[in-house]
Amino acid sequence: MAESASTLAAEPMNVNISIDSHRSEVHDYSRGIAGSLDRILQGIANVIAARKAAGLDFPIVIKAVVHRLNFRDLPKMVGWIQEIGASAINFQPVDWWSPETYDELWIDAPEDLADLRAVRDELIGMKRAGAPIMNSELLLQAWDRHFLSLPAPDEYRPYRVGIKNYFIRPDGDVGVCWYYKPTGNVRTANAREIWYGAEATERRKETAACDSLCLFTCLSQKPLVDTVKMGLVPIRQSEATREHP
Repeated sequence: MAESASTLAAEPMNVNISIDSHRSEVHDYSRGIAGSLDRILQGIANVIAARKAAGLDFPIVIKAVVHRLNFRDLPKMVGWIQEIGASAINFQPVDWWSPETYDELWIDAPEDLADLRAVRDELIGMKRAGAPIMNSELLLQAWDRHFLSLPAPDEYRPYRVGIKNYFIRPDGDVGVCWYYKPTGNVRTANAREIWYGAEATERRKETAACDSLCLFTCLSQKPLVDTVKMGLVPIRQSEATREHP
């Protein structure tokens, strides 16, 4: 509880927590930590109790990585995250970081892709019915393209990460996307110099021309209206939970 209190002292706008499945055998295996899900659920309960004691009402967002071991259970997760007291869920398809990722987690078999499309369509239907799913329909529709490694269609471009992102890494490097070189370092330049510098200008050109289909929740392209809707989902769910605990 002490950790929860110190987190709440910062008065966060929201808290994001990674959970890949409501089934411990799937979540714990994909995360590589036995007992992980049970500890996370206890942590969420602690945060909820501390939030109530502090009189705060920020959303708790569950972020689930979509992969071969869990994708068929995702519709069940939407209801489950509300049962544990979370406000909304935000899905992100797994990326190909290592051979193990591809061997165990990638979704590319024809029968799996067919099931993935069915799950995606079910989630879109749930979202339209008011389920607290933060992903836009545009990004949900792209799941099969992602696992087929297809380029981004025109409606997903140009990427605007160069004009909206300012990631500060542990070593001080600043970037707009981790697939591109840094735009500067906070140890040697101030924020204005980095933002308006030559490197930042070049990164904006490079990222705007990128044709990769990016579905990372912190990088993916979203129209303004979808960005607004995405931000309202956990807020509305928190209000509904407060009115009907």
